[in-house]
Amino acid sequence: MALNFGDRDQSVPFWFPIAGDYQEELNGENNLIGVPSYSEYWVTIPSNYGSIWTVTTNT
Repeated sequence: MALNFGDRDQSVPFWFPIAGDYQEELNGENNLIGVPSYSEYWVTIPSNYGSIWTVTTNT
């Protein structure tokens, strides 16, 4: 989960603990495919909003 309380979209580094495909659950946009585990991954969080992802592993 990532939250942005600012007035502008923000790009921030994020580290996901599990490799796989991440589905964004709030609005179904900004899904992340092929995310590596524990590698810096940049995501953009909309202003005054947030993102929640769930993962499907590729095992």
